[in-house]
Amino acid sequence: MSLNNASNDNTVVQLHNDADNNSDSNQPQICSDLTPHPEPVGAEIFDEIVSDLQTYLFISEENAIKATYWVAHANLFREFEYTPRLVITAPMKNCGKTVLLSVLQAMTNHSLNGDNMTPACYFRISSGGDVSFFLDEADEWFRKGNDKNRDLVAALNGGNKQRGCFYRTVGDSHTPRAFPTHAAVALSGIQLDRQLADTTLDRSILIFMQRAKPGQLNERFRSRTHLPIFKKHGERLLRWCNEHRERLKSHLPKIPDHVDGREYDNWEAMISIAELASANWGRKMLDILLNQTPMIGDDVLIRFLQDCRRIYDMDFSGDKMITGQDLALTLARLPDEEENNWFPYSRFNANKFKEEQDSRIKVRQITALLKPCEVGRKTIWVPELSRRVKGFMWSELLNAQETYAAMPNDYDSGYVPGENREESVTQWVADYDKHSEGNSNELPY
Repeated sequence: MSLNNASNDNTVVQLHNDADNNSDSNQPQICSDLTPHPEPVGAEIFDEIVSDLQTYLFISEENAIKATYWVAHANLFREFEYTPRLVITAPMKNCGKTVLLSVLQAMTNHSLNGDNMTPACYFRISSGGDVSFFLDEADEWFRKGNDKNRDLVAALNGGNKQRGCFYRTVGDSHTPRAFPTHAAVALSGIQLDRQLADTTLDRSILIFMQRAKPGQLNERFRSRTHLPIFKKHGERLLRWCNEHRERLKSHLPKIPDHVDGREYDNWEAMISIAELASANWGRKMLDILLNQTPMIGDDVLIRFLQDCRRIYDMDFSGDKMITGQDLALTLARLPDEEENNWFPYSRFNANKFKEEQDSRIKVRQITALLKPCEVGRKTIWVPELSRRVKGFMWSELLNAQETYAAMPNDYDSGYVPGENREESVTQWVADYDKHSEGNSNELPY
């Protein structure tokens, strides 16, 4: 697959002129359309799709549910203000990403396999209206730092909302023209949770695929045999969607008030559809939303803030401040929660330095991580030490953790969120001296 950098104005103009001058019925149909099932269809269609996805693909129930309701949303996306991007990813090849993408396309009306598509072509097709794009190898299309396709990334991000447009000048007079980019889009590729821009991930529903071990697949997927099964599912699903289209226009999903912003926008359509399918499906979809693993490009910061909370509860409870050196050294000694013999912060720079001493997390890296949270080092005068001490205030670190990185539900400590952490300077000095003893192997500021 290749994506040509053909997003300049002349290419867009030529593409539109050609299309406008050749609008007869002999033009090939580029989208795959489904014929709705002739008989009424009930909510059992959702159970059947989820079941068959788990039968023929190696996919969890949660991911099968998300995939199924995303397809339903793709048949109805023009009825909603926002259409989330579906991101299908895995850590390596041969995990079933492309197979899942092809299955979902087979069940979606007005779908288009977008391999080898120029940005100008994407603009033209999406401006035509009701189209769902299925783009494979998105790690090559949209990866961070790939400036060649920045116009396509902008269209992908802006097109998740109804009023999304891309503006270009056309004709000899360079007349400004808006090209609507509102379209449903599914992407698949390797490590897209790391490759895609944060602005794209923030508008996405993620599905993580894994490679099946021998014996884990109920039945090996064969396109010739199994794609027709899912196409029939798509025809029945389309009938259900058409029958419920008007009700969905006025339906307000029962999403808790604390879910807002883009998270609400991403899930509104899918939860609305699930609630109309049945109360049970509505509860399942809402449970998936409320228990999803935080990602969206902030996973490193979330993990860091949670680990700061852990070391505070274990060793520094009641302290007022911690120096950058002490924080870096303590993090370096913190084992991974699941692997006690693995110390991730001691190897934070393992890909840059060979020596163990150099591979630890640096104070400057801690400062950079905390900058988006508006947490920085401060200098205070400590009378008992007769000197100034520079470090991070624990009150600010823990407030940032509460705001951006809630601890897991099963995490337990004696600390109550929001309690007064301001201890006396005398107590802090005593704790500081206790924790600083013997730390001669300090990292530089």
